[in-house]
Amino acid sequence: TVTIDMSSMSKRWLEIPVDVSSVNLPEGVTATYKVDVVKNEFDLSKFVFEDDSKTYNGKIQNLEYSGLPEGIIASLSEGAKNVVENHQVTLTFAFDKNHEDYESYLNNYNLPQNQTKYLTITKADLTIEAELKNEVAPGETPEWMYSFVGIVEDDESPYTGTLAPTYKLNGQEVSIDKFVANQTYDVTFSGLSSNNYNIVYPENVTLKVQPSEFRITVESQFVYDGEPHQPIISVQRMNEEGKLVDVADFTTDFDKEYSLTNVGEIKDITVTCSHPIY
Repeated sequence: TVTIDMSSMSKRWLEIPVDVSSVNLPEGVTATYKVDVVKNEFDLSKFVFEDDSKTYNGKIQNLEYSGLPEGIIASLSEGAKNVVENHQVTLTFAFDKNHEDYESYLNNYNLPQNQTKYLTITKADLTIEAELKNEVAPGETPEWMYSFVGIVEDDESPYTGTLAPTYKLNGQEVSIDKFVANQTYDVTFSGLSSNNYNIVYPENVTLKVQPSEFRITVESQFVYDGEPHQPIISVQRMNEEGKLVDVADFTTDFDKEYSLTNVGEIKDITVTCSHPIY
């Protein structure tokens, strides 16, 4: 009886040309059995890539993995910094030279083949906040102060374009020169683009146009010339610099019969002024 003991070869597997562990031979007959010991394969059943999708952070990022079996190490090809879809990364295996059983693994195991995986880097959010710096009356330009939240450190060119507000009343776009006092306008912002950021513009922003301060002057004294005279009315507005400036397009309304010709005649009059936007 020839018996092959496999108990000491638990880390290897054998290819035996017979399907039994013992063979009965006739008396006087001898036999030679060839046992081929082949290299084992590493168990990669627990090896996984953790997360193949990253958010842009201004740094080079790469895949992560876990479950690497004992005896080998792995290295990744270069990752990616900017937003990209399906960036190819190659994982290369090597024997761990610092392992105490390095020689045993080297001689008795096959290295796993390289693996290819794809990395995706998605856009980060860049949130814009807007604050009105000045009170706005008709004819004045709103001044906005912006702050940007979410730009990664040392990112010198996070976006391109010019940030600009748009004003709407009842869904219709309105230019600044058409602002009307005591009206509230919806404000939206646009104009920026970015390869690495989702631009998040301010929402639910409104602008209420305030009444302007005016000075109405009535010239009502005249030198007698035998002709009838009516009051001469002029209107001025306080501008953003606090100076009075003439205002055009005002309409004045008073009784046209209020005209005087002779010296000493006096009448009380009421003047009403109106303007398309003030």
